[in-house]
Amino acid sequence: MKNIHHPRYARHRFPADVISIAGRKHWLWRAMAQYGTVLDILVQSRRNA
Repeated sequence: MKNIHHPRYARHRFPADVISIAGRKHWLWRAMAQYGTVLDILVQSRRNA
């Protein structure tokens, strides 16, 4: 079987950071590709919304 390098098989990470907006805590999520490229960003007021 061939070793296929395809975006579908790439590893992704979803690190979360706590940020403050108008004095309230929010969660900043970033979808990151295998080599650190940021694919998408999401800000939520609750961690498990």
